[in-house]
Amino acid sequence: MALRELQRSFPSLPLMAPDLRLWSPNETIVITPKRNYSAHDGKQFFEDIGYTNGMRHFLRSTGYQMMEFGKAGRDFFEGPTHVDEVYCVYGKQVPTPEQLIYGASFPDQNPQILDGDGDGSVNLRSLEVCRNWNRVKEIALPGAEHLTILRDKRLIDQIKRHFLRSTGYQMMEFGKAGRDFFEGPTHVDEVYCVYGTQVPTPEQLIYGASFPDQNPQILDGDGDGSVNLRSLEVCRNWNRVKEIALPGAEHLTILRDKRLIDQIKRVAGFDRS
Repeated sequence: MALRELQRSFPSLPLMAPDLRLWSPNETIVITPKRNYSAHDGKQFFEDIGYTNGMRHFLRSTGYQMMEFGKAGRDFFEGPTHVDEVYCVYGKQVPTPEQLIYGASFPDQNPQILDGDGDGSVNLRSLEVCRNWNRVKEIALPGAEHLTILRDKRLIDQIKRHFLRSTGYQMMEFGKAGRDFFEGPTHVDEVYCVYGTQVPTPEQLIYGASFPDQNPQILDGDGDGSVNLRSLEVCRNWNRVKEIALPGAEHLTILRDKRLIDQIKRVAGFDRS
């Protein structure tokens, strides 16, 4: 109760409110001695608890505006349409608040909370919305909680399985089986290997006592900011290779590096200098 005014100011609270498309006007979510309230009785509820500006604050909050903006653009009821495969992973069978019961001291008391199914924060009916999407693979993890599901071994194992089946991984493995990048190309007479160096590149992660729930200290080594130097230098073992290291050239911007562009011009014969 002491933090009630503070909690009312949180802009994300509307994101936790029941979606009116999933909760019926006849379904009670707040029970009091004088009357009951459904998810559709928001304005009356705010008036009855003496928070007359509640509905106005609710509608103007960042959370509500984000929710409405999402509906106007791409509503989560419809799901993504620009990808070929969607995985919807959520927790269930975790007690999740579903109904509040107040006594005679309403609203100045902590209510009795009746739980339903969900992930501890989001009710199951909201989590299951994704089952109506196109091309969706729905994976419900019993006992997985909203705030800790990203560390759930079952989710991590699922991600690993998906990664091992992914196009990128299969291309990498196919490349090793066919022509491994350690060997280099053999069907050309001249190969240029151009890469950046002397850009701090993550090489070692150091965690403290809160591992893994913390951001690690990162020790950098040499590279192009994304790829370590030892990987970049693999090409020096290729046949007929001309190795060009560009100090300060970064992985994501090297294609715009003037030194690389000038080199391409010379090789292509555009620059006779």
